[in-house]
Amino acid sequence: MIRYLRGELIEVGEESAVIDVGGVGYEVFVPETIAENLRARGPGAPVRLLVHHYLALEPSRGTPMLLGFETQAQYELFQHLITVPRLGPRLAARALVAPVASIARAVELGDAVYLRSLPGVGQSKARDIVNALRGKLGRLVEVSEEQRLAAEEAGALERTVESDALEALVYLGQSRHEALQRINAALRRRPEIDTADALVAEALRE
Repeated sequence: MIRYLRGELIEVGEESAVIDVGGVGYEVFVPETIAENLRARGPGAPVRLLVHHYLALEPSRGTPMLLGFETQAQYELFQHLITVPRLGPRLAARALVAPVASIARAVELGDAVYLRSLPGVGQSKARDIVNALRGKLGRLVEVSEEQRLAAEEAGALERTVESDALEALVYLGQSRHEALQRINAALRRRPEIDTADALVAEALRE
């Protein structure tokens, strides 16, 4: 089983890269944003990618495939996503076009609108992702304030009632993980809530 590749970048396509490792060229399929990062570094750059190695099954054959990720957080989120029914490794990798914390936050808040903005994720798959992973990605939401602000400035985070309530609870001294748990519990009790103030009040009620 291949866990990572370290070598020299040879070329980058739309969704794959070729890395020379000791004279052997490995083709690695990568999410679009990682392909863009590698393309900016250019051929000859030293690279290291965490790798998921699997067998893509077709009617008449099985093809070994490598999927590559730049960070441990990306790799960890991908490992969660492939446990979702009917998602699959290639589609799960393609969905990683936004910051890990943003995707994890959307899952924890049940924000299907945000998830539907990811490539290949429609209404039913967004619902499947939330149902399968909600409550499991709290650790991946824990990012630094600097990273969060940078993502917002880049337009990566969609403002929602839930996200505004989350920030309010964090401002009041709760950890993001605890705040997410309180918000999820509040929405289960009162799914009709449609303002951040009401959601914060309900989250703090117990």
